[in-house]
Amino acid sequence: MTLRDEGAAAPPQEPPLPTSNVEQANPDNHDSTSVGREIGIVEFPPGKYQNGSPRRISEKEIERMMARPGRRKYGPSYLPAILRGARRGRGEVLARTLVTIDVDGATEETFERILALPFRAYVHTTYSSTADALRLRLLVPIDRDAAPEEYPLLVDSISARLGDDAEVDPKSRAVEQVMFRPAVADEHRDAYRSATVPGPTAVVDELLAEAPEPAAPVADRGGKRDPMELPGAVGAFNRAYSIAEVISTFGLPYEPAGEGLWRPTGSSHEPGVREVAPGLVYSHHANDPAYGQTLSAFDLVRLHLYGYQDDELASPETPLSALPSVLSLTEDVADDPRVVAELRSAERAEIEAFEDLGDAEDDAPASSWSGVAADELSAIVDAYLAGTLERIRPEVGILGGRDEDEEPMALFYRGRTNGVAGESNAGKSWTGIAVAAQEVDAGRSVVYVDFEDDLRGIVSRLLDIGASPEAVRNRFVYVQPDTKFDDRTARLAFVRVLDRVRPSLVVIDSTGEALSMEGAKPNEDDEVARWFTVLPRYVSRHESLPAVVVLDHVTKADGGLWPIGSQRKRAAISGAQYIQDVEEPFSRTKDGAARIRCAKDRHGNYHIGQTVASLGVTNGGRRTRLSLMWTEPEVDADGAAEAAWKAAAKRRLCEYLAKHAETPAARSQTQVTENVVGKRTALVEALSELQASGHVAVSPGERKGSLRYTLLQPYSDAADDFKDLDR
Repeated sequence: MTLRDEGAAAPPQEPPLPTSNVEQANPDNHDSTSVGREIGIVEFPPGKYQNGSPRRISEKEIERMMARPGRRKYGPSYLPAILRGARRGRGEVLARTLVTIDVDGATEETFERILALPFRAYVHTTYSSTADALRLRLLVPIDRDAAPEEYPLLVDSISARLGDDAEVDPKSRAVEQVMFRPAVADEHRDAYRSATVPGPTAVVDELLAEAPEPAAPVADRGGKRDPMELPGAVGAFNRAYSIAEVISTFGLPYEPAGEGLWRPTGSSHEPGVREVAPGLVYSHHANDPAYGQTLSAFDLVRLHLYGYQDDELASPETPLSALPSVLSLTEDVADDPRVVAELRSAERAEIEAFEDLGDAEDDAPASSWSGVAADELSAIVDAYLAGTLERIRPEVGILGGRDEDEEPMALFYRGRTNGVAGESNAGKSWTGIAVAAQEVDAGRSVVYVDFEDDLRGIVSRLLDIGASPEAVRNRFVYVQPDTKFDDRTARLAFVRVLDRVRPSLVVIDSTGEALSMEGAKPNEDDEVARWFTVLPRYVSRHESLPAVVVLDHVTKADGGLWPIGSQRKRAAISGAQYIQDVEEPFSRTKDGAARIRCAKDRHGNYHIGQTVASLGVTNGGRRTRLSLMWTEPEVDADGAAEAAWKAAAKRRLCEYLAKHAETPAARSQTQVTENVVGKRTALVEALSELQASGHVAVSPGERKGSLRYTLLQPYSDAADDFKDLDR
């Protein structure tokens, strides 16, 4: 047998490399040993690093694997270990069966030192290795399985033999680190190398005795920013909670062992969890999710509560800010009172910098953020009434009309950041203009921040759909910025606009162009998060509590329920997010409609995927009518979506309990709720219902107050698995 891609047809074998690329070290002072003990490994198919298939291999199989490298960088992978269950993750490794070390920036001297090791070993170049930049992976069989706390010392002991110039990847010390099968890019195939170092099997106890003393950890100031200064909710969380407070508040499994010292609950080892700098903690305990990392309070919590979500990444190179665990915790703490207070405090501090420019309105310097002069706007109204102004018509446009819905603001939340996104020509700008017309006609003020159109276009569209000319004159403020909002003059000018008109609605059209003006990239999480904090969120918290609506884009290829770009857009929406798409194509001479679907509703009035409203377009000469009509939910009123999700959760829970029937420790409430997809509170409720229905039995766990679940009978339901619902 060879290492393989589970669940897929066996790929054709790679042709063996030329024999000149495969070396066999055979120094005179080495005893040749043919075969050692069998090695337990867990195999993972390409792109999957969470649930694997355990089996045992021989060292001969390692040699065959090295002789036939693949061509894919992210191909099948393996973990030489024995797991607690079938799931890989922090704290799930019971023992390591093989030592694996990655050496970046290796040299020929490094390679020669490996060939001179006094015990049996295997070495091959990695996918990133080239003729000019040598990168090696070293595999060392050991005489017995190594405990998790022993493994980092084994790595240190072997690494010390490779010379001070060997750049060993720090991730090699992680007991749960997955390794890819040997692979080489076609253009570097001639540079691939592998070798077998003969000799006796390395003795674990001898390597441990020779291991150097581990260096005391220090905060990585070169690569880690001050946790208190991080943008958005992450930095606010770190300012709101100390390390000690998150351990007690979020029930993290540590117990205090002195000032700035903790140990895992129930551990008899010396306390190895210590605060190495203000707001930064480091753990020496190998089975601790925080092991080997310098973490902020936020990261410590996310690893314990949501770290399991990161195991199904498409690529190991996924940036930290895009990890599911980061997004989940960011979402959870967005309404935390202490975090909200910190965010507001930070925003007030930013604004205070602009207040020294003067309190009198006449003192405010001219800025595009001051809004268009009233006489200029009035001239557009007069021209329209006189019939001398023609509405600007897009080349491929969508005509809209006036919002006739009785409760148009039912779409958006006051004092919150909301969003409407759609493809080009889906009519999302018409939705913003329709609601703006309704608000000014009702006697409320609207501020329209426009990055895409111009004054003539927006005002003519407002009047064309039937907005009152006097309402537009008196209660509509048009802003067309040509400078960054971060500019001191711009910020003060816009704050004064808000104070003067006290709007009920602020439309920002559109997110992409606004980010571009600020010099922010739509895919950069930190930059997107900061923009949402500085502009939409700040505006939504003005005393008038306006509904802030940001217009955004989705791509046709995406077809999903979220705008393009950074995932921070999801966390930034504090009200509701909608996706708008064409239901019945329409033009200037053809009636049609667009549907508005819920992508997120933080307050739960609409469920994800629900069609909430329909934007109807009816043409009648010069005047176009819009009807923003509510659409009755397709899901029945007794909560079929909730019932379907709960049925799917019950099925997942029973499948997990069946898989771990022989592993009592994996069936504790903590392990079950951490390893099954879904929020803890919803899963605990589903477990209670399973117990009541006779599917699951519950008994006391080993620790006081803990619970353990046992499957009595499988649960089956025809409902689809709503695993993509944003719960």
